[in-house]
Amino acid sequence: MPEITLSRNWVCDGNILKPKIGANSSNTWEKVADKIKPKFGATSRNTYDTNGYSILVVWGQLVLNLW
Repeated sequence: MPEITLSRNWVCDGNILKPKIGANSSNTWEKVADKIKPKFGATSRNTYDTNGYSILVVWGQLVLNLW
């Protein structure tokens, strides 16, 4: 999948979502199987089931507090 640039601050390649500047393992999100979680420090409280949606849809729902 080609890299997608979101607004001015985020980049997504379909499986990894991270800030364009200052990305590190704790603010980089990855899709693993049917879950989305931080690359480092994932717990059951910050790991989300995608329900078949893409990482961008789940991220948008989290940002808008719809999840």
